[in-house]
Amino acid sequence: NGWKGHGPVPWSHEPNHGFLRSMAALARAAHAIGEEEEYVRCRDFLRETSAEAAEVLSI
Repeated sequence: NGWKGHGPVPWSHEPNHGFLRSMAALARAAHAIGEEEEYVRCRDFLRETSAEAAEVLSI
């Protein structure tokens, strides 16, 4: 069924890695070009949906 748009996105479920890595990449890109609001939004979203992914991906 997949993710419903809310709630956790477990890093332990390997099919989620692509989405979680993409969110981390978007956060990094936003930070790199000075888009701090977008960086914070993406960073916080990642931390809220998967604290483990945020730690593993250093976000």
